[in-house]
Amino acid sequence: MTIPSKLQSYMACGKPVIASLDGIGAEILKSAQAGFASPAEDVDALVKIILDFISIDEDAKNKLGKNARSYFEKHFERELLLTRLESILSEV
Repeated sequence: MTIPSKLQSYMACGKPVIASLDGIGAEILKSAQAGFASPAEDVDALVKIILDFISIDEDAKNKLGKNARSYFEKHFERELLLTRLESILSEV
Protein backbone atom coordinates (compact mmCIF):
# COMPACT_ATOMS: atom_id res chain seq x y z
CA MET A 1 0.00 0.00 0.00
CA THR A 2 1.32 3.40 -0.88
CA ILE A 3 -0.09 6.79 -0.01
CA PRO A 4 1.15 10.28 -0.75
CA SER A 5 4.11 10.89 1.57
CA LYS A 6 2.90 14.45 2.06
CA LEU A 7 -0.20 13.12 3.79
CA GLN A 8 1.94 11.28 6.33
CA SER A 9 3.99 14.42 6.93
CA TYR A 10 0.91 16.59 7.39
CA MET A 11 -0.61 14.12 9.84
CA ALA A 12 2.65 13.94 11.79
CA CYS A 13 2.35 17.68 12.45
CA GLY A 14 -0.87 17.13 14.40
CA LYS A 15 -2.84 19.67 12.40
CA PRO A 16 -6.12 19.20 10.55
CA VAL A 17 -5.64 18.29 6.90
CA ILE A 18 -7.52 19.78 3.97
CA ALA A 19 -6.74 17.75 0.86
CA SER A 20 -7.74 17.38 -2.74
CA LEU A 21 -7.05 13.73 -3.39
CA ASP A 22 -8.58 10.39 -4.34
CA GLY A 23 -8.02 6.78 -3.38
CA ILE A 24 -6.38 5.44 -0.27
CA GLY A 25 -5.20 8.88 0.85
CA ALA A 26 -8.77 10.17 1.02
CA GLU A 27 -9.89 6.98 2.74
CA ILE A 28 -7.19 7.31 5.39
CA LEU A 29 -8.04 10.94 6.06
CA LYS A 30 -11.70 10.03 6.46
CA SER A 31 -11.13 6.97 8.66
CA ALA A 32 -8.67 8.90 10.83
CA GLN A 33 -11.19 11.73 11.22
CA ALA A 34 -8.23 14.04 10.71
CA GLY A 35 -9.59 16.58 8.27
CA PHE A 36 -11.44 17.04 5.02
CA ALA A 37 -10.86 15.59 1.54
CA SER A 38 -12.39 16.49 -1.79
CA PRO A 39 -11.99 14.56 -5.03
CA ALA A 40 -8.83 15.50 -6.93
CA GLU A 41 -9.30 18.33 -9.43
CA ASP A 42 -12.82 19.15 -8.20
CA VAL A 43 -12.53 22.86 -7.42
CA ASP A 44 -16.12 23.24 -6.25
CA ALA A 45 -15.77 20.36 -3.79
CA LEU A 46 -12.49 21.81 -2.51
CA VAL A 47 -14.13 25.18 -1.92
CA LYS A 48 -16.92 23.44 -0.01
CA ILE A 49 -14.58 21.58 2.34
CA ILE A 50 -12.59 24.74 2.98
CA LEU A 51 -15.82 26.53 3.92
CA ASP A 52 -16.82 23.53 6.06
CA PHE A 53 -13.47 23.73 7.85
CA ILE A 54 -13.80 27.45 8.45
CA SER A 55 -17.24 26.96 9.98
CA ILE A 56 -16.22 24.51 12.72
CA ASP A 57 -15.10 25.72 16.14
CA GLU A 58 -11.55 25.61 17.50
CA ASP A 59 -12.22 22.57 19.68
CA ALA A 60 -13.31 20.59 16.62
CA LYS A 61 -10.23 21.75 14.70
CA ASN A 62 -7.99 20.73 17.60
CA LYS A 63 -9.68 17.31 17.71
CA LEU A 64 -8.99 16.79 13.99
CA GLY A 65 -5.33 17.64 14.59
CA LYS A 66 -5.08 15.26 17.53
CA ASN A 67 -6.71 12.54 15.44
CA ALA A 68 -4.19 13.16 12.67
CA ARG A 69 -1.22 12.81 15.02
CA SER A 70 -2.68 9.75 16.72
CA TYR A 71 -3.27 8.01 13.37
CA PHE A 72 0.27 8.85 12.29
CA GLU A 73 1.72 7.36 15.47
CA LYS A 74 -0.33 4.17 15.13
CA HIS A 75 0.21 3.58 11.41
CA PHE A 76 3.13 5.56 10.00
CA GLU A 77 5.74 5.94 12.73
CA ARG A 78 9.14 5.09 11.24
CA GLU A 79 10.12 2.23 13.56
CA LEU A 80 6.70 0.62 13.16
CA LEU A 81 6.99 0.75 9.37
CA LEU A 82 10.50 -0.66 9.40
CA THR A 83 9.39 -3.53 11.62
CA ARG A 84 6.50 -4.29 9.25
CA LEU A 85 8.79 -4.14 6.23
CA GLU A 86 11.30 -6.44 7.88
CA SER A 87 8.51 -8.91 8.66
CA ILE A 88 7.26 -8.87 5.09
CA LEU A 89 10.73 -9.37 3.66
CA SER A 90 11.52 -12.22 6.01
CA GLU A 91 8.40 -14.06 4.79
CA VAL A 92 9.53 -13.88 1.17
